[in-house]
Amino acid sequence: KTTFLSELAVQYSYPMINTNLHISESLLEYTSKQRALKIDKLIEEHLQKYQSEILILDNIEVLFSPELQQDPLRLLLHLARNRTIIAAWPGEFTGDSLMYAKPSHPEFKRYQKPECIIVSIHE
Repeated sequence: KTTFLSELAVQYSYPMINTNLHISESLLEYTSKQRALKIDKLIEEHLQKYQSEILILDNIEVLFSPELQQDPLRLLLHLARNRTIIAAWPGEFTGDSLMYAKPSHPEFKRYQKPECIIVSIHE
């Protein structure tokens, strides 16, 4: 997925952001409780640095951390209010469900009929 996204970023000159790297670095100075409260603002501030209407987000696994108490899809949709976000979802889309992790996993998320555009890329 990263190779495909990198090629897309180069071809169309879209910024590609390693979300895990940038957000993890930003969160280091905060306590666990503060992280949950500040994550959406920190991401928004980071994305504003890019002067592009289209951004590619790769490695978004940090958004699923139980410590952050976030709804990753809702957060991505919120970030896409004023720009187009292309995010590499680290899970699967089956039938009408977008999923992350297995049901027994603490980070498991399932979205029935998500209100977003999903493009499935198989190697």
